Amino acid sequence: MERRFLVALFAIFVLFFGSLFAFFTSSSGAFQSLQWNLGTDSKKTGKTANPDGVRLNAPATTPPITTPPATTPPVTTPENQTNAPVPTAETTPPPTVTTTTTPPIPTTTTPPHTTAPGFALPGFGDSVSTYDNAWAFYLINEANPLPAGYNPNLRYVYKQYRADSRCADYAIQMLEDAKKAGINLMVISGYRTELLQQQNFDALMQEFIDKGHTKEQAYNLTKQEIALPGTSEHNAGLALDILSEDWYMHHTSLTNDFDKTAEFNWLVGNSWKYGFILRYPDDKTPVTGIIYEPWHFRFIGVKRAKEVYESGLCLEEFMIQT
Repeated sequence: MERRFLVALFAIFVLFFGSLFAFFTSSSGAFQSLQWNLGTDSKKTGKTANPDGVRLNAPATTPPITTPPATTPPVTTPENQTNAPVPTAETTPPPTVTTTTTPPIPTTTTPPHTTAPGFALPGFGDSVSTYDNAWAFYLINEANPLPAGYNPNLRYVYKQYRADSRCADYAIQMLEDAKKAGINLMVISGYRTELLQQQNFDALMQEFIDKGHTKEQAYNLTKQEIALPGTSEHNAGLALDILSEDWYMHHTSLTNDFDKTAEFNWLVGNSWKYGFILRYPDDKTPVTGIIYEPWHFRFIGVKRAKEVYESGLCLEEFMIQT
């Protein structure tokens, strides 16, 4: 039994050392294999088997940086300069300027009058038989209003007072000739806007109301003295209210006694020569609808003014017969 124990111990000993020898033998082979993979290949090629291909324990090298050669634009010299247009920034075309033509404005001063004595204006003297200024021969009253927005071309005839430019020379000549005859006339009203006409109408109507008249009565009374806007000869620039300087200085309102003056008599006897007529005679109110106004003179042209003067009719009656 002791013998068996020794044999078994020996077998265990052999088995132990045999296993130990086998272990060291296999470890040495693995080590040599690892040394071959890491060391031998490195010695032969200087490279490792890593997948990135980067050398271990070798100086790192930086790949050279390739810089493209700088190009310098050719310098233009007189020899190779061309006339090609130089590109410029986009330009905006200049805006179109629209000019507005302003109608001529009447002069603010009385224009110099060059008409020679002897009635050189159209219709004077031998030419009185010629139908001059036909444009001015028409009625303006409540039944015959001016066109809406009527705006005549005007000229100054006396100080700040204006008239239709087509009859201005006749009025200026009349005033000048009267002065030469010792008759000092003055214009106190000429062209009126419809706004001013309305203001005058409203003011007079209020005066009648203040005196105790009803509005209807005041309205009808006012119409006999001041025409409604758009129905006045003053709105057309064809009427002038004319007085004498002396009479005007001694009166504060318009009254019929102006017809007692030498100036009135001169006007009635001579105004037709310049195309004007006494528009609202003393006995014609039922026909004209306007009270007697010895200061109100209306331009209708020399030929027609002469005919109306000689007929003794007012303009409404004369036009019915014409």
